[in-house]
Amino acid sequence: MSPTVIIFLLVLFLVVALYVVQPLLRGGRPRSAIDAERLSQARTLESRQAMLVASIRDLEDDLAGDKIDKADHDTLHAQLTRETLEVMRELDQLQAQHAVEVEKRTRTLPHPGATSSET
Repeated sequence: MSPTVIIFLLVLFLVVALYVVQPLLRGGRPRSAIDAERLSQARTLESRQAMLVASIRDLEDDLAGDKIDKADHDTLHAQLTRETLEVMRELDQLQAQHAVEVEKRTRTLPHPGATSSET
C-alpha cells in the first residue's frame, strides 16, 4: 500500500473512532438541546423557588419585628405561598417529563447479556 492510502485509512479510522467515543467524552453535559433547555428551566424555577421561600422567611421576620401588620402579612403570605406552590408544580412537571424521556431512552438500549436476536 502506498503511504497516501495508509494515511487516508488512518485518518478515516480516527474520525470513526472519535465519532463512536464522542458520547463518552461529553461526560455530564446534556445529550440534546431539549435536555439543555429543560435543565435551564429547572435552574430558573429552583432559583425562583429559593427567592420565594426567602421572601416568606423575611415576611415572618417582619411580622415578628412589628414591621408589618397582621392583615398585610396574611395577604402577602398567601400570595407568596401560591406562587411557591405553582413553581413547585412546574418543577414536578419537568421532573416527570425527564423521567419519561429517561424511560424511553433506556427502553431503546439493549438488555445486558442479550444476544442480537433477543433485542
